[in-house]
Amino acid sequence: MADYIDTKVVVPGTRGHGILRYYGAIRGKNGVFAGIELIGPTAATRGKNSGDVEGIQYFRVEIPLTGLFLPIDRLAAVNPHLVGLALAPPSSRNSISSMPSMASSTANHSKTAILNELRATVDEIQPLLQDYEVQLSEKDKKMTKQKADFERAREEWRESIDLMSIAHQENEAYYEKQVDLINEKLLALAKESEEAAQLKLAGDEEIAKLMLQIDDLKMEIIMAEKKTLQQRDLEGTVDELKHELSIRPTFNELVDLQTSLDELETLHKKELDSTEQELRRVIGENKDLQKKLEQVLTEQVENAKKEISDRELEKSLGDEEESLALPIYSPGKVDPSAGKNDWCGLCERDGHSSINCPYENDIF
Repeated sequence: MADYIDTKVVVPGTRGHGILRYYGAIRGKNGVFAGIELIGPTAATRGKNSGDVEGIQYFRVEIPLTGLFLPIDRLAAVNPHLVGLALAPPSSRNSISSMPSMASSTANHSKTAILNELRATVDEIQPLLQDYEVQLSEKDKKMTKQKADFERAREEWRESIDLMSIAHQENEAYYEKQVDLINEKLLALAKESEEAAQLKLAGDEEIAKLMLQIDDLKMEIIMAEKKTLQQRDLEGTVDELKHELSIRPTFNELVDLQTSLDELETLHKKELDSTEQELRRVIGENKDLQKKLEQVLTEQVENAKKEISDRELEKSLGDEEESLALPIYSPGKVDPSAGKNDWCGLCERDGHSSINCPYENDIF
């Protein structure tokens, strides 16, 4: 019977297992008992002791409170290979016990009575075992179906994860590309802003030079106007001389006067022609300078508008970094003077030219 010790057995009333550690009598108890060391989850729910009863140690366990004592007949009912152990005489049972001090006052029963009792017990348990097998079969089918459902759900979950991973990688690449484009645009805008600032500085210097030239031209115009007044005075003098000639009766006086008059008229014509040429030149230069001034002022205003638009664009680009996908709207350039004959580039109003702008002092 020692072959049954340390073998794996099924624990009655559970689906758990244990190790048979003891077979024999227990002091103070009638009958033959089996000592089992429970293993697995059953040890936590069915464990009663540590292989001892009332201070007597019948077997030892590795984990405390994982021992259980059962009548040998009850254990043999669910472990057919222990039927021979249940039918063994008490003397044989005591011989395989691992404890030296065991009670030996168990009653002897005949093999026939024990066999009949065991058969009756088997007949009672057989329907329960059949029902149990049916329940196990149904549970196995449910477990198989649940396992298939779990496998299918896990496969779908894996496919979903793969799709999400691919979409995430694509979105990450797209956003990185958008960030690179935005950084390039920001660098280009910074470069354009720097160039605009340099152009503004150069425009300011050019405007200062043109203003000095305009001041010089204004002085030349004043001088030309003075010369014109002098020419008018000379014309008045000529008229007076002619009048004096008309009232002088002598021929010599008339000849002298006519000669003087001719010389004076010739000189007057030369000076008048010279003055007119100088006046035309000054007026032409003034017109050219006015055109240049209007062009420079128009460019400066356009640059200022562009700088303001760039600042607004930079602000919108900051908002664009939050959405990470909106295109930048760049408005088309519009010429405000298109279709207008009289346009001022300083105040951007019609009705007067840049040289006669009443808002010039407010702008500069």
